[in-house]
Amino acid sequence: MQMILEARVDRLENLMAEVLELFRELKIEAAERDRRSEERERKDSEAQEAFRKEMREIAARSEERDRRFEEREIKAEKAQQERDLKDKEEHKELVRERNRLNADIAKKFGTLVEDIFAPGAESLIKKIF
Repeated sequence: MQMILEARVDRLENLMAEVLELFRELKIEAAERDRRSEERERKDSEAQEAFRKEMREIAARSEERDRRFEEREIKAEKAQQERDLKDKEEHKELVRERNRLNADIAKKFGTLVEDIFAPGAESLIKKIF
């Protein structure tokens, strides 16, 4: 019985040693899994930060492009206003020139009428009246 008991104790000790060895291996595996998980989280965090940085750069470039576009739009609008003002002034000048020419023509026509009819008008008036 003593021998059976010793054999059982030896077996139990061996099993306990195996359990302890398995426990150590599991502990090492868990530590390795934790390390890999932390490494993966660190890489994910770095990737997210790189993505955020890229998005900020894209947004900054977009804002700069929008600002330059607005500046060009304002310059174009001012140039168009200046052209419109210049066109209005030219139109006014053309209208003045046309009116002056019309006045000159009317004056010449009036002089022509006076030169043609005035000399004979006096005798015609005396004849009729």
